Amino acid sequence: MDFKKVANELKKEYPGAKIIPNQKDNPTEVLCEIDPSSKHTGFSSVVSVIDQAEPHSHQYSAEIYYVLRGKLELLVENQRFVLNQDEYRVIPPNTVHSATGKETWVLVYSEPGWREDDHHLIKDKPLSFIPHITHLRLLVVDYGAMFKFYRETLGLTVKWGEPTGNYAEFDLGDVSLGLFKRKLMAEVLPKALGDSLLKTLGRVVLNLKVEDVDASFTFLSQKGVKFVKEPNKYPEWGIKAAHLEDPEGNILEIYQNLK
Repeated sequence: MDFKKVANELKKEYPGAKIIPNQKDNPTEVLCEIDPSSKHTGFSSVVSVIDQAEPHSHQYSAEIYYVLRGKLELLVENQRFVLNQDEYRVIPPNTVHSATGKETWVLVYSEPGWREDDHHLIKDKPLSFIPHITHLRLLVVDYGAMFKFYRETLGLTVKWGEPTGNYAEFDLGDVSLGLFKRKLMAEVLPKALGDSLLKTLGRVVLNLKVEDVDASFTFLSQKGVKFVKEPNKYPEWGIKAAHLEDPEGNILEIYQNLK
């Protein structure tokens, strides 16, 4: 998160309000107290700019998360909700919740007002696997022909990528259709699987986003899942990912964005 940029925007929008990063070095959440509980204990409101709000709960306060700008992924007691601009979610007391965004502006209203001694961080998160599908990725041989087919023949909107590139994304609503050169995907996987992939006529990769790749890897390994590639960072893709096969050989990529 670009703290300086975010702080300047908040100061301009809310002159005189106190601005608090959740940590001094590399903050993942910045709070702007627009109506703090120090003025009245019955309620409070802050604008929170979120990349990652850590899991926490409140014994007494109920909260409303209202998205002012961007998109927010809200995890409430292991249920996932995606909130777009002008959408909201009510979070009752004693409910563990966390949030992920990309400098997403959220108005957080608390009743009674937020208190430091009522903010309980969940330091030891239970292992879980709560993925959501973000992409169907086609591994292709003739990238240019496939790009032309999906853009010109089917008329899909290009979200990212060029006809002469290696990777592209097309808009399918909540899920994106990805095109990726098969030989490049084969280089990521163990040699035996990569060689097999290159010989097949077609492969589909299911891309599943998770909150924590390492925790998901541990959870699934304990259930007997054998991974073909353990968690690894891929800076060129901007993700950390692990790979496994389903019983019929389809590739699943579980991933999280690199911060």
